[in-house]
Amino acid sequence: FLGGARDVADVATKTVEATIKARVYQPTVSEKIRNFLAKYVGQPEVFGFSIDFERLRADGPGLSRGFLPFLRELLAHVREDGPAGILLILDEINGISANPEFAHFVKTVVDENATGDEPVPLLLMLCGTEERRRDLIEHHPPVERIFDVVDIAPMTEPEMVGFYTKAFESVGMAVLPDAMKRLCHYAAGFPRVMHTIGDEVFWADRDGVVDLQLQVAVHLLGRVLEAGLLLVLCPAAGVDDGAARRGRAASMEAIQHQDAGSLLPGLQCRAGAGCTKPHHD
Repeated sequence: FLGGARDVADVATKTVEATIKARVYQPTVSEKIRNFLAKYVGQPEVFGFSIDFERLRADGPGLSRGFLPFLRELLAHVREDGPAGILLILDEINGISANPEFAHFVKTVVDENATGDEPVPLLLMLCGTEERRRDLIEHHPPVERIFDVVDIAPMTEPEMVGFYTKAFESVGMAVLPDAMKRLCHYAAGFPRVMHTIGDEVFWADRDGVVDLQLQVAVHLLGRVLEAGLLLVLCPAAGVDDGAARRGRAASMEAIQHQDAGSLLPGLQCRAGAGCTKPHHD
């Protein structure tokens, strides 16, 4: 997840962080990864291990310059336990794609791997919109030749209905037909928007039924989404998770009181923070 990444050093450090936090179901592989990256691993926690971010950030520039050797050495440490290659998914490239350095970084990693004596079995996947791909090409035209483009269409209405039905039933909630139509309308087939709306509706519910009363909340939340102001979808640089959750809590209180005007302080994001406006038919 590259949200908040500003340069290739951030890309490298976030890759290492994700590697440490990855859910590996083979204990020996997980242990070998932690041993390999031991200098960045802190104390055990409830959900894994803490990370020495100060040391990791200090090593960021060096990790970015030696990114391919890092991947090669990582695979070498775990290969005898089964992994035959690396699937590296760089998600949320909306911010980093504006940095010309990133396009050159990606092309260099691919070229060095293709021409090296020991190529790493690597599947590199970049996730973003078509506009972000065009950004990369504008910054470094040769990058256009190294990727196969896979377009993922928004979810259909039956798929959204299935998702919401299963999700709410799993927590003992029912969604009435009219409310389901409203959920699907404002989600518009975008998974992240679906999760955000579903999460807010879950916490606003008081009786286990998504009905007309909660439709008001969904309606107002949908208007905010259309305006491109939802903090969770458009995180401003430097806003931590705690601030985001406090903003959401304040906004949901406004929604429950049907006060659209007071939504904006809780959901507002800074201009230029990568806000994306969902489009609806």
